Order: sequence, then C-alpha cells, then structure tokens
Amino acid sequence: MKLRFGVFVASVACLAGLAVVPAQAQFGGFLKNAVKDAATKEAMKAAGFEGLDPTNPDSYKAYLKGKVTDKVSGEFSKMLSKEDVETQSASVRDTIYSGESTSWSNPDTGASGENKVVKESTKEKKEKITVMKDKVEEIPPLNLIGMNYEALETTAVRGGPGTDYKEVDQLEAGEVINVIGKVQESDWYMVSAGGAASGYVHSALLMEAFDKSITDTTVPEGKTKKVKTKVSKTCKEVEQAVTGEDSKTKVEKLKVCQSPNGWEVT
Repeated sequence: MKLRFGVFVASVACLAGLAVVPAQAQFGGFLKNAVKDAATKEAMKAAGFEGLDPTNPDSYKAYLKGKVTDKVSGEFSKMLSKEDVETQSASVRDTIYSGESTSWSNPDTGASGENKVVKESTKEKKEKITVMKDKVEEIPPLNLIGMNYEALETTAVRGGPGTDYKEVDQLEAGEVINVIGKVQESDWYMVSAGGAASGYVHSALLMEAFDKSITDTTVPEGKTKKVKTKVSKTCKEVEQAVTGEDSKTKVEKLKVCQSPNGWEVT
C-alpha cells in the first residue's frame, strides 16, 4: 500500500494552559507537537507523559500500562509483591479492554485479585479531528474506538464512509492499522495514518488485533487540517478487590475513558 496507518491525535488543549486544564485536555495538548517541539517534550516529561510518540499506537499501550501499574502499586504495594503488582495491573487492563470481570491468584504468596466494571457511561462532545486533506472527504459523527485492527483481505480505503467515495489507499491482507472510531449509524471505520485520519474501511473487512503492532508513516507537513465533529466516548469505572499475603482485602476504584488512541486513566 502507499501508506501504513498509525495512531490519530486529537489536540484539545494548548500548551500555555496545561496547568489549569483537566488531565484529558492536557493529554491532547501535550501530544499536539510532541515529536517536533522540544518544549512540549519537556512538558510531557514533567506531567508523566514522557516517551509518548503520537505516530506510534504502541506507545499509548505502554502509557496505559505504566499508568495502571502506578495506580496499582500506589494502592496495593504494601500488600503485594512486585510480581503480584504486575499481575494485578495486567488483570485490570484486561478488564478495561474487554469489559469482562477478571481474577488471579498466586499460590506462592497467597495473594489474589478480582476486577470488574461497576459503572459505564457514554459522553458526547464536539472534538477537532486531524485529517489528511487530500484523502478524507467527510467527517461524520464517530463512536471512538482507538484500537488496532487487522485487515482480513486486501481492501480499499475510501475518502468517506461508503463505496460511492473514491479509493484513496489500499490495505493488504494481514496489515494492522489503528481504528479511530466507528461512524455512527454506519458499518464503516475511520482509520489513521501517522497521526491523522486517512480514510474509511468497512467494518466487515477488519478484526480486532490489539496485541499486534503497527508500522507507522509520518504525514507530510501541510497535508493535514482540523475538522470539528461530534464524538461519543465510553468511560468505565473498574473496581479492584485485592487480597494480600496477610489475607486482608482492600477495594479501590480506577476510572478510564476512551480516546482516539485508546484508553486513558482519568
């Protein structure tokens, strides 16, 4: 294909206001020019976002892993060994991604954990989407997904959510891309390349491939624009019930929300 697809970045905050805006807005603002702007990199580092690459979706998975591990460690480190902290963190992430309850136990330490989604809500808001000007013809309302998907067969990437739109690129069978979201009331996914929306693929031609990595392409400067559209995002509250080596149980909650790049700890 002409381009490989990467993760999309929606910038919702400016660097000058980072100290007074919510964490999600900070996240978007930090990512706006993270690769090119050294000052932004320093700001990301100071706020705990060091190492994020807006063209590499795998860095967002690492971000979530780090944030969840930090939360689990801060809440349960006095109860769990380092190994059990990692196990609990992985279990929490499984619950976040799947929405299903998960559990684990370690017979060597006697520790165990149970995780479940106790609250789920959906929010709708207007958000600016960065798109490739010469490829994307339309930006309809989206249900955010922010996950890697694999092409089931060679298929066209189109400029809009329908076969009547022109073909702007092509995916090979087995190729892994990032899906920004699903077009509302439609069976089409918006996909991204190098940080910008780059077209649409029918949902029947893609399957989830979270554990697979993407080879990214940087979008040429001047080839993108920002378009505001309505998005729907899901937030989850995960309850963690952890039993330590002393057989005492502690319950804590963790909240995450969807973004075009994946799940973010809020």
